[in-house]
Amino acid sequence: MNVIGLEQSDANVLSMWVQTLKRNLHIFVSLSPLQPEYRNHLRNFPSLVNCTTIDYYFEWPHDALCKVADHKISAGINLGEFRGGLVDAIAKIHKFNTDKAAEFATHNNIPIS
Repeated sequence: MNVIGLEQSDANVLSMWVQTLKRNLHIFVSLSPLQPEYRNHLRNFPSLVNCTTIDYYFEWPHDALCKVADHKISAGINLGEFRGGLVDAIAKIHKFNTDKAAEFATHNNIPIS
């Protein structure tokens, strides 16, 4: 605490800890707006709407998946001639998993948005 010019006391340590926590704490909540419990959560916790950032995720086109995969593996080892095939395989695996998740949800009557 002396490094930043504060006296080392319980109050200062707690204050510094709370400031650091507020700056670095992130909470992710995933709710389906199609579920009946969604309204109850919003009524009980209005800050879910007022104090959050809501991200909606849609299906990605194959080109975008390939570009992301290419970018992620570009920092790795030199793959040479295998790079294009690996990028395409990563995009296809992602698409396969997305399709299977939708199939599972449909089979088990789980609404997804």
